[in-house]
Amino acid sequence: MCTRYYYDNSNPELKEIADKVESLPLTLEMIRKYGVPLVIDGEVHPSDLAPVIAPNKNGQMCFFAMRWGFTIPTHNPASSEPKNMLYINARSETAYEKKNFRDSWEHRRCIIPSSYYFEWKHLKDPDNKTIKKDKYLIQPQNMDITYLAGLYRIEDNFPVFTVLTMSPSEEVAKIHDRMPVIFSKSQIENWINPKSNPKELLAFAIKDMYTELVSS
Repeated sequence: MCTRYYYDNSNPELKEIADKVESLPLTLEMIRKYGVPLVIDGEVHPSDLAPVIAPNKNGQMCFFAMRWGFTIPTHNPASSEPKNMLYINARSETAYEKKNFRDSWEHRRCIIPSSYYFEWKHLKDPDNKTIKKDKYLIQPQNMDITYLAGLYRIEDNFPVFTVLTMSPSEEVAKIHDRMPVIFSKSQIENWINPKSNPKELLAFAIKDMYTELVSS
């Protein structure tokens, strides 16, 4: 899974992206609509606005502000009113066949730039009750930018994104049973290209990961 990641604005490349996104008219509209800032330095949470890499109308790589999470109505047996759920992750193994993700999988893919992401290892007692949650920082080995693969779509005239996940690498498996799909910088344009085959590109996902305990 990926439920939290970090954007370090002291990194020159991330700062350049943030500066471009921060000045966009659409970004200012989204800040007014949602009443939250664009997160360009610190932890990014679900429903936050964050910089995202995606193609423009001409298919060129550009930077945008997007809100984290697909809003999907779900049936609530206890109520006649539908309940909206925020889907912040999508499984890369099944996204192509799910109605909420299929179209984005085929036509609207994006990259979420970050420094690293966080995961929590749940430690349990003999009764299988969680007694401790250790927080880990995770990023690709020898990389200072973590390019998370995602999908995006338009909701109420504004773009939103979800992060794709996959089976974990050996190191991450010690912490959690899922991890984000992460690409090298060289694969960004291939991934966001609507004409590319996303299934084939998954073979290039990075699995050599660095993990570090940050709090317990």
